Amino acid sequence: MHVDMKRIIITSTILLFSCFNMNAQTCLPDGISFFAQSQIDSFMINYPGCTEIEGFLAVGIENGWDDIDIANFDSLINVSSIGGYFKLWNNDPLSDFTGLNNLVSIGGDLLIESNSSLESLIGLENLASIGGEMKIYANNYMTSTEGVDNLISIGGDLKIQNNNALPSINGLMSVESIDGGLTITSNYSLLSLGGLNNIAASSITSLSVTSNASLSECAIQSVCDYLDLADNVVSISNNASGCNNVSEVEQVCVALSVGNLNTENQWSIYPNPSTSIVYISADQSIDHISIYNQIGKLIIQKSGDVNSINVSNLSPGAYIIEVKIENLIMREKLIVE
Repeated sequence: MHVDMKRIIITSTILLFSCFNMNAQTCLPDGISFFAQSQIDSFMINYPGCTEIEGFLAVGIENGWDDIDIANFDSLINVSSIGGYFKLWNNDPLSDFTGLNNLVSIGGDLLIESNSSLESLIGLENLASIGGEMKIYANNYMTSTEGVDNLISIGGDLKIQNNNALPSINGLMSVESIDGGLTITSNYSLLSLGGLNNIAASSITSLSVTSNASLSECAIQSVCDYLDLADNVVSISNNASGCNNVSEVEQVCVALSVGNLNTENQWSIYPNPSTSIVYISADQSIDHISIYNQIGKLIIQKSGDVNSINVSNLSPGAYIIEVKIENLIMREKLIVE
């Protein structure tokens, strides 16, 4: 069996330094740039005990096409925060963010651009906040935004542009506010905006959804709520039918009456948390019940005149239960124990 001795050595080094450096330590107030895997591999040796990078972290070369051999972030495993921006450019071997699993916050922008092998955001599971904008641009083999399951706030624009193979952005389901413009442009395979459902409309300063050839589902809660605001700034065009212009989206929003109707007591679920059968009580006949995981993937669906669903085969954790009654869609968090 082939054994990756390099990775074993790196892991052993990480464990050794972790034993001697239990307290958070800051370093690099002026930031740091990496252009080669060897530089990352030496991080814990050059900056022993460092858990908080005060300045920026740049990986790769902006607008540069030189060969960059960075394939993993293993030696950055102890880094919990980046005070400035985090920018990742033109790294052909990199498939995900494994090694940054303990990163909790980024003080500035997060830019992920032109990484030809990047498939997802796995490795950023503990990232909770981004102080500036988040831009995912021209990663042509990215097929999922899975990996940022705990990201709650973005302090600037959210831009997802020119990612040709990306069918879903459901990995962003936990984001509640962005404090900037929302731009979804030229993502050829994107089918739905469903992953942005939980963003507060009041935190969106402008909305641009253009030139996504396959995008037909735009009437999600955050978008519908934003379109209801009197002072909205909106551009919706050149998408698939259903999301081809503002009027189409508004019509679907009205038809679906997308909203949180729990406060009107029109339905309830019990028990919650649950270990087996979840029952749904509603004033009207239920058309279907769906359960999604935290990245928005459909796990269970049951149609017809139904009032219960079995969750005993689901792993413990948080899910979203969706109930459709005629033209009403209602959603609630479900905990499975």
